[in-house]
Amino acid sequence: MRHFPIILHAALLVVMAGCSSSSPGQPSQGLVDQPPQPKVLSDGVHVITLNSNEYAFPPELEFDDGNWIREEPLWIDRTFYGYSYVHTQQPRKMRYKADHSIEGTGFIFQEGDLQNGEWLANGKEFIEFPDGTSQEKSYVHGIENSQWKYYRQDGSLEFSMTMVNGTAHGLCSVFYKNGQLQGVIEMIEGKNGPILEHYDQDGNEMPTNVASQDLFKMQ
Repeated sequence: MRHFPIILHAALLVVMAGCSSSSPGQPSQGLVDQPPQPKVLSDGVHVITLNSNEYAFPPELEFDDGNWIREEPLWIDRTFYGYSYVHTQQPRKMRYKADHSIEGTGFIFQEGDLQNGEWLANGKEFIEFPDGTSQEKSYVHGIENSQWKYYRQDGSLEFSMTMVNGTAHGLCSVFYKNGQLQGVIEMIEGKNGPILEHYDQDGNEMPTNVASQDLFKMQ
């Protein structure tokens, strides 16, 4: 279903008590004066309870065609950012976290490292949202410089957009559910520019002056 290689340990399906308003990609809400100690399960999974939610962290994860070993919990300014994991064969580090909300559970995998006491995204990021949609992008020293890809619930690519210094700038390609290219629009410093290409679901070329730019706006 997903276009990003992810294998989640079965322990990640742990039943959560209560819910929070956190969304994937964001640290847990609320400040903690004394970080809680993780509960260690028989299979080595660490479980941290925070705001009536249980967060499960397996000893090992598979992400981006590699194996990652759990390192330590990330508490920054009394806020929980998940656990750090290190790649088994490359000098790469990431943070992993599940977030619970009334919509369900979402997951974030984000490469980076601690810099001056702050988490700095650097490398690949994958987020699965509670509704089943997902996105992937990359960071260079905390700034988005990559193709931002957004996937529907069925795993099909909805759009791919060029990000330059954290702003949509360049070509944005939008796709139908059947995979057919719907159109291409030029983004100029975060705003819709001219429509360069437009097709129907069968791939027949359509006039670009007929297509509404609302068709290409991000949902």
